[in-house]
Amino acid sequence: MRVMGTKTVPARTYQVVDKVICDICKREGHETHHEGVGWCSGYEVLDTAIYLKVGESYPEGTSLEFTECDICPSCFKQYLIPFLQSLGVTMQERNVEY
Repeated sequence: MRVMGTKTVPARTYQVVDKVICDICKREGHETHHEGVGWCSGYEVLDTAIYLKVGESYPEGTSLEFTECDICPSCFKQYLIPFLQSLGVTMQERNVEY
């Protein structure tokens, strides 16, 4: 769940994400980036992103619609993985180093 706040800039008002809360356990996330959520600070990486992005992208501009939910890593492991596995999904893990 993304809790929105209103920000006023001279001659312009727009919405920003004030905080992100897990839709299951209500844990507060640390930050949003791209389409994902960071659930810790410092050098540790602990991010989740669950969304469907639909739209069109042309050199002149892009129009996208997101369907999303915010689930913390604990609930991802406890609820989402077992649910997907019950549907026959095999979860894939990969390591990235650079």
